[in-house]
Formats: sequence, C-alpha cells, structure tokens
Amino acid sequence: MEDNLSLFKGSFEEMIKQKEVNLGALSIINSLKNELKERRDLIIKEDFPKNKMFHIYHSTKIGNNVLDSISTRLKKAKENKDNPKIAKDALSIYPSFFTLIRNLQKLNLKDKNLETFPLLSLTSDLQINAIGSNLFNEGGKEDADLMKRAKEIVSDLDPSILNG
Repeated sequence: MEDNLSLFKGSFEEMIKQKEVNLGALSIINSLKNELKERRDLIIKEDFPKNKMFHIYHSTKIGNNVLDSISTRLKKAKENKDNPKIAKDALSIYPSFFTLIRNLQKLNLKDKNLETFPLLSLTSDLQINAIGSNLFNEGGKEDADLMKRAKEIVSDLDPSILNG
C-alpha cells in the first residue's frame, strides 16, 4: 500500500503542476480501495473481538468513502470546472489519510490483543478533513450494506446503543 500512497501523492502533485486532471490516478485509487477492502475482509474472516473488529472495519470504510469521493470528483472535474481544485483538496487530506493507512498497515492481524482504539481518532481526523474538503459522501447501496454490518457489530457490543 505504501507504494500506492506515494503514487497517489505524486499523481495529485503532478496534476497541480500541470493544472490538469489526470484520470490515470483512478487506477491508483482503485488499488488503494482494494487493499483496504482486503484488510477489512481479513479481520472479519479472522473472527476478531467485536470492538477491535469495529475499529478496523470503520477505519477501512471511511478510507474507502474518501477514495470514492475523490474518484467521483476526478471523473467530473472538467464538467464541474473542479480542476485543479480536486487535486489540491486530495492533497489537503493526504497527511491524515497517510497516517490512518500506515497505522492500519502496522497492525499485526494475527494478534487478537492488538490495540485498535487509536484508529478511531485517526479515522475522525480523516473524516473531518475530508468533509471540509468536500471529499466525503454518504449513501449508496454499499454504505447501506456496511451500515447494516456495523450495526450488527455494535449491537453485539451493547444492544442499548441501537435503541437510544
């Protein structure tokens, strides 16, 4: 994932320099999304403790949401006259995105006792930055499916959360 992170950053820096959107960045974004999805699927298969599973699951979900938002804006950049603003916005969230991804990479998923709680703070930082840069969307079927799974995980932790 680290190589893709470097490619991501370099691609958007080049877009700013050239003042032109390059849709070639979509393949880098798709690679990052696939890597996050693989990480998310692995923790589900490994049957992690529910609270730790939720922290990782939520982090990967937010990371994918941000990548989806960047993809959408890139595809519509010329039409919406969002060039090179999309590149600047993508780079503005890069530090928080990079930090979250690096922390997800460092997790030893063989260790069921690993500490995952700090991911929530990193995820919140990314989400806040992404919202501020118009790089966070809600909705869609995948989000509905993920929300259903998240509710199942949360209800296993504390059923009262869903009743309040």
